[in-house]
Amino acid sequence: MVNQLQAVATQLKPAVSRLQEQMQLVNPISGLFTCSGTACVGLARSAAHARHMARRLSGIVEGQVFAVSSC
Repeated sequence: MVNQLQAVATQLKPAVSRLQEQMQLVNPISGLFTCSGTACVGLARSAAHARHMARRLSGIVEGQVFAVSSC
């Protein structure tokens, strides 16, 4: 899947670009930004990996970071 507005969002809001860089450092299986770049989702390997990703990203990026899981 391709988000064609992500390039524009990173130009308008440098924090989106920093979040993208930081997301790569926590090694998600995959990551996806909303069209406007206001939110992103990173797919983790496990609940523990999700918590690790959230801890690493909290305080580094703008906004809130959540670790969630599904059944």
